[in-house]
Amino acid sequence: DEGSEHFEPSTLEIVSVDVGNPAWNVIPAAASARMNIRYNDCWTHTTLRAELDRRLTVAAGDQSLGARTPVRWSLAEEPATSNVFFTHDDDLIRAISDAVQLVTGHRPALSTSGGTSDARFIKDYCPVVEFGPVGATMHGVDECVPLADIEQATLIYERFLDAYFPAR
Repeated sequence: DEGSEHFEPSTLEIVSVDVGNPAWNVIPAAASARMNIRYNDCWTHTTLRAELDRRLTVAAGDQSLGARTPVRWSLAEEPATSNVFFTHDDDLIRAISDAVQLVTGHRPALSTSGGTSDARFIKDYCPVVEFGPVGATMHGVDECVPLADIEQATLIYERFLDAYFPAR
């Protein structure tokens, strides 16, 4: 897909291909592949599954691939527990944006470029807006951020909580 107004295009990463055969001079009888699909709001789990089924069916019947025997396939998945979401709570967005500006002097850019979010697991139970430090090592080996960034984020969280939950 090409993405949407709020989200980048979906991605598919092949993370493993295996033939279950440690010998390198034997033609394998079967192969398996594992993929990670990070999808946007153009898809739901159901529509994505249907599209994968359709594409695999077409590929299995494509004789130009040189298969001498019929290609059989199966698709097993670990579905996401929740679909993609977008926060529409203007008060929540304003409260975190104001806190960022108060502490840093800069108004934050609202973006969904951070990718799949763990907030999807709680969005059906409470209001959700995401904020946090970013860095060059995110999602990598030895992921880290400078201590000063964590201290600044702590101040922003405090200002947000004070504004969103005023003392009575």
